[in-house]
Parts: sequence; structure tokens; C-alpha cells
Amino acid sequence: TVGGNKMNGTWKQGYSFTMPAAQEMYYALGYNAFPSKPAVATTYSGISATLNDSSKKIAWLKASKTVVQDVSGTRESVVFADADGKTLGAARSGGTPYNVLSLIGEQKFIDIHIPVGCENTARFLGGAVNYEVYDLKEEKLITPTPNTLSSGFYRIEYVGGTKLSKEHQLTFIDIRDKKIQPVKNAAAGIRYQVNYHSFSLNEYNDAGQLMTTLQPLGFNNSSFNQLNATVNHNSKLKSYFKYNSLGQLIHTSSPDEGHAWFVYRNDGQIRFSVNSKQWKAKELSFTQYDDLARPKESGVYKDNALAYLKSFVGMDNLNMQTDPFKPTIKNVLEVKDGDIPTTRREEQHFTEYDYLSTVSQNKLNGLVSTAYRTPTFLSGNVAKTYNKDTSGTNISETYYSYDVHGRVTWIVQNLKDLGVKTIDYEYDPITSQVVKVYYQKGKADQFIHQYTYDSDDQSLVKVATSTNDSNYTTHAEYSYYNTTGALKRTTIAGGIQEIDYVYNLAGQLKSINHPSLAKDPNINPHGRDLFGLTLDYYNQDYKRNSNFTFNDQLTVENQYSGNIKAMTWNSNQNKAEQHDPVLYEYEYDERNFLKKANFNGLNAEQRSYPSTIVLAEDLFATKHAKATNAITLKPGFHVLGTKSVTFSAKIVADNANGQYQSEDYDVSNLRYDANGNIESLKRNKNTEQGSNLMDNLIYHYKADKPNQLKRVEDRVV
Repeated sequence: TVGGNKMNGTWKQGYSFTMPAAQEMYYALGYNAFPSKPAVATTYSGISATLNDSSKKIAWLKASKTVVQDVSGTRESVVFADADGKTLGAARSGGTPYNVLSLIGEQKFIDIHIPVGCENTARFLGGAVNYEVYDLKEEKLITPTPNTLSSGFYRIEYVGGTKLSKEHQLTFIDIRDKKIQPVKNAAAGIRYQVNYHSFSLNEYNDAGQLMTTLQPLGFNNSSFNQLNATVNHNSKLKSYFKYNSLGQLIHTSSPDEGHAWFVYRNDGQIRFSVNSKQWKAKELSFTQYDDLARPKESGVYKDNALAYLKSFVGMDNLNMQTDPFKPTIKNVLEVKDGDIPTTRREEQHFTEYDYLSTVSQNKLNGLVSTAYRTPTFLSGNVAKTYNKDTSGTNISETYYSYDVHGRVTWIVQNLKDLGVKTIDYEYDPITSQVVKVYYQKGKADQFIHQYTYDSDDQSLVKVATSTNDSNYTTHAEYSYYNTTGALKRTTIAGGIQEIDYVYNLAGQLKSINHPSLAKDPNINPHGRDLFGLTLDYYNQDYKRNSNFTFNDQLTVENQYSGNIKAMTWNSNQNKAEQHDPVLYEYEYDERNFLKKANFNGLNAEQRSYPSTIVLAEDLFATKHAKATNAITLKPGFHVLGTKSVTFSAKIVADNANGQYQSEDYDVSNLRYDANGNIESLKRNKNTEQGSNLMDNLIYHYKADKPNQLKRVEDRVV
């Protein structure tokens, strides 16, 4: 996949390739999770010796893997799917390497992926002379054929003299030494290592229904130490699913949400449901439908007498064989218009369709003037919604009216403690965009929002309000870039504040106003800005104006995938005080999770500069590199000096007069578990009395439910 714009002087690309999986799922699930003699085995010839050898396990699984590599070339994710396209698992590269074997059959080639970190592990069966290797990223033949391979995506073509068949593509696991071998002696292929880890796994039944899912935190990464018959993952982090004979989900169990059960009508819609917490409280959820199968009432039924629910068995005794419902719940389904008692219903929500009932019409007549007593075009639409409290008293109710096009023309709301309120809508006759919204039309507390749109592209250009529908106060005006349609400027309250937006060629937000807060004809024409912000993604992400680059001292990695590399901002609440911009630069882990944020005071306000700076890229914007120890210019660094672009490098001492000390306001030690739950965070403040420590947080989770936060410990004393 091509990015579409040059980044830092080159065309950055991300890649995605789908290829046959090797034996990764046998490591992840254990080889006994797969059949030894599936029906397809009868279509293969000459393999009976291996097939009937109890010490050998043929790897019959036909699966594919799709590997996605981001534009940095270092972050890789992989998704495994079976022959039917069902997802078996997902993982990422970067773990402990383990051995796999990819064999070539009658098609005479195989595509493989060598992950980052598994370079030079490939070995060709029979020697490299029998193969030609194509680099799938470069789309070219590698000559001469190398004896091993660097990380990347490759097509391995067999050019030797052996006639290959589908049997040549079969591998087996030797249970005695746990090694992977070819079934046929004269096999062609390649041995190599992969390092996919922290899998999320899915398991299915023979009908293709999802039966279990395993979260990455519950995955046993030691399964890659060797191939095993079974693998014991953390069952507490598995979710389970159960279905009836019609394929309807009737029971789920989740480590985070507990158990839930469902009962369906004959037309397949959910009629009753209960979760483990409700069951303990003798409650169940219900939904009633009208003759057109539209929901007309939903709520919670308090089954205090246990007419429909069995006695609760205790949280620790729940399993996938547990059924909370008595047979009496089925009786409700089997009787036309069968229902549970109307008493002991709570959290009720009602919907009326097509017309107002006599009770509702009379209620509306008593609430409003004649202008709102005759709602129109209700057929096929919601006429009224309302809910009730535990005593059966309406908490709120809403009445609707529509025009011939199905657009809401007004609503009447009767709200507890607030009384009756009306909202009217006016539309553009051509575009159907809302042009006016009246709150309490014609009343003493009338308030109107008016919306104005561009006549060409119908984008919103102005929002105004009024109390009398004659004199309007403009609250905001919007202008857009002609080429992209992106928001360019928001003018607040006739110019009290102007907010300008700048984007790079990729459409990423580059700035909101400008951190200098200086008067500028393009982005601050009246000099009223009180806040300014610029975002850096990678070097040269915006080359039209070098004033939008504040990365003189950035040492972090360029972010080509959309992550923010740095943020520079300034605010000035008191115009009598002038402040210089300050900056945060960000670092991310292999999952693109934030792992560090480094604060920089800029403009000599930081008392300590970086110890070292390394530059190895073309420079197209002014840069003044300052470090206390070393500045290294590596191959690839280049700058062409012009009137607008200058470069300097200087070794400096710590600035004893700076406002900020070293590591003030830094955020660090951000760590996450395999599920992405935060485990730790360290956050600094400004230095006072020789210390800038503010937070050193450790996050503790429940042992039995490791996604649920138990407590946060602050180790700063």
C-alpha cells in the first residue's frame, strides 16, 4: 500500500501480504487440538507409513496468515484464518523466535514472511541452488540466490529437478524430538524462524460457530519453547459461547462481564435475558413487541417469587451448563401474546408507533396548545416514547410529528421537574438541512438556533441565535479550504477570537493557530490569539512554511503512521504577560502505545539540553541543534542552506537561568500488559526543593479478572 505523499523525501509504504501459514497454530494450541486423520487424508497417496505412525503427527491444518507491516518497517501484526476465512488468531512479531517449515507442492512456489528479529534464520532444503527468490516488497528477483534471508516478504520458487506433488507439501511433527519434518523425503522448501507472540485465539465448533476466545494476556508464550500435545492457556481469560439448534446465541461467559443468557421468540428476536448479577438479584430483562415485531416495551422484571428463574447457585458455581430459567419462561413464549405480570416491572421504556393511543392523545391535548395537538405523518414512524419509575409514574414522555418527507417537524417533551418543552425544526426545501431549531417557539423563554450553509457544497458557514426571530447574534463563522474542504478558520462571536487550522498534504492537522501567538496576516490577522499549537509527525511533514516546525532539538523517532512525534504549544491568558512556546516529544512502543513524553522548554528555558543528538536525514527547515555532549551527523544527513533555511550545531552547557530543570514535566515508565492495560506511569512536575517527582503510579488489577482495575498505588512519598 502506497502512502500517496513523499515523507521525509521518500515514498513511504506499508505492506500487507497473505500467504500460507506454517505450523504457528500448532505451537499456539498444541498438536492434539487438530485431527490426526481428517477425511481429506484419503485423497493423499504414499503417506500411509507416516499417517499410521503414532509418533508422527501430520500438520493437516490449511490456514493462511495476513501480515501487515507499517511504514516504519519495524512494526508487524499478523492474523491467521482457516480455509473458510474464519479468524483463528491474531498476534504481533517481536517475541522469542521458534522454528517453522514451509514446503513447496505442485504449484512449485511458496510465499513466506521472515519477521523483524528473525533475520538470517532461513535454510533451503537441498541448498539454495535449487531455488529462485523474489522480494515481494521490491517486486524483483534476488540474484544470486542467497543462502539465507533478511527480514521481509519472499516468494520461494523451486527450480530443481524433482517433480513435486501435493504430498510434497505435507509436514509432520515428530512427537519424540518435537521437530517439524517433511512427509516426503525429496521435499522442497525452506526452514526459518518466526517470532509471533501474545496471540488472541478463537476456537470454533464443526458448524463454524465461535465457541471460545482467548485474550492476549491469557496466552501462554512459553508454548513456543517447543511443540507440545496440549497448551495450557489461562482459562480465566477465555470467553465462551453456546448456541441452540437454530444457531442462536443462548449463553455467554466473559472474564470481564460474567455470564449472560438469552431466550428468543419464534421469529428470532430476543424476548428475555439475564446476566449473573441480575440473577443474583432475582431480576431479568424483557422486551415486548407489537404485531409488526417492533419493540414496544422493554425493562426489568423483579422475579421475587422465582416464577421464571431458578434459585441462584452462586457466582463460583456458574458454568456453561448452567441454565437460570425455569420451564415456565418457555410457556410465556408459546402462548400468543403471552406475557409476564405487569406488576414488579422496573426501568420500563415504551414506544408507540403509527398513531397515538387514546390515552396518549388525551394526555397531549392537556399538555400543549392546539398547534401541537395534531401530529402528522405518524404512519410507520415513532409517535411517542416514554419511560416510567418504579411506581408506574411517567418520568418523561416525548411526542413526535413529521412532514411528508419523514423529517421531524416538532417534538413535545414532558420532563419530570422541568415541565413541558417544545422543539420545532425548519429545513432547507432543497437540501433538507436543518436551518432553524426553535426551543419553546412563541413562549417567553423562546430561543432559536439558525444555521447557514454554503450554497455550493452545503458546508456549515455560520451559527447564530435569537430570542425573537428578528435580531440574531452570530456565535461562530466557518471557512474552509477550497481544495480539500477541511475547516480553515472558526471566528467566534464576531471576531473576539479566531481559530485557524493548518494541515499537511496527508490531511493531518499541523497547527491550531500558531504557538508564537504573533500577529500574522494568514493565521492571526487581528493578533487576538490566546492559544497556539503545532504538531510534528516526521521531518518535513510541512514544507510550505518552516515557521510551523519546532523540532530543533527533537531526538525521537519519526512517526509515519499517524502518531504524533511532538506537540508545541503556547497560551496567554493575560496579554500583559508574554510566554515562549513549550514542547512535548513522544515515544511509542511496538503496539503504537505511548511509552514516554519528554518535555522541552525551548528558547533557553530548559536548564538542561539533550546529552546527544543524532541527525541522519535531509533537512528542509531551519534547525539549531544544541546538546551538552555530542551532535553526530550520520550518512543521509544533508542540508542546503538558503535565506529561509539555516542549520547550526552547538555544544552548550546547562542553562542555569532557565525556567525548567532537567526532566521537569516529563512522563515516563509507561508500561502495558498484553491486553493493553496500563501497568505503570511516572509523571514529573516543576522542580521544587530539589525534586520534581509528582506521580509514580503502579496499577493493580484483580487476580481473577485482570482487566478490572483494583487500585492505583503512588510510590512518590
